[in-house]
Amino acid sequence: MNENGVKALRASPLLAVLSEETLKQYCAVFHVRQLQAGEYLYFDGDAANTLTFIRTGRIKVTQVSSEGGEMIIGFFGEGDFVGCCCLLDTAKLPCSAQAVEPTEVICIAREDFLRMMNEHPALAVRTAQEITRRLRLAHTKMKNLALDPVEKRVVAALLELSERFGADAKGGARVIPSRVTRLELAQMAGTTLESASRTMSKLKRAGLVRSSRNRTVLLSPPDLVRRLR
Repeated sequence: MNENGVKALRASPLLAVLSEETLKQYCAVFHVRQLQAGEYLYFDGDAANTLTFIRTGRIKVTQVSSEGGEMIIGFFGEGDFVGCCCLLDTAKLPCSAQAVEPTEVICIAREDFLRMMNEHPALAVRTAQEITRRLRLAHTKMKNLALDPVEKRVVAALLELSERFGADAKGGARVIPSRVTRLELAQMAGTTLESASRTMSKLKRAGLVRSSRNRTVLLSPPDLVRRLR
């Protein structure tokens, strides 16, 4: 891994606690992998033996129900990491990860990362904090999926995408540059394609959302937030 790879790793909140010089000492245990759009990084049930950092591109993490329905756990982009849910034990991965566009990732074997944690206590603390944060978010999402009506769940999914990938635009709008399909939005919100489409049409008529072939625009994020109350 070259110097640019080291800088990319430090962009991750997990590895930001380590200096560039410290990370250079571990270059040999990281390896770069290229994924094409649609290619899977790992599958539900695979061994949890690798932690993966996203350098460029975007990955979606999904679970499939016993009835065959797909649920999107989340989209992850530059600076994010995936595969951490079973990092501290030997359980199988409970989800799948798929590139939704050409993506470059940097991987490290579980054993090597555990060794890094042992040698750098600050990394161990940060890792525990990040896993705890994700667990808390997962619990909140489970509660919302069980109790909130469809419109709230769709709005929450749009705001999540805006926070992770959006950019500011004129008039206080937020632009999500990579177009999310109605099906993906439905899978994030835990609803059907028809319900998600009806909700998006309703939000468009209200002047809150505009979508085109390659982007979604949240025209008034504060008004969308108010719809969550």
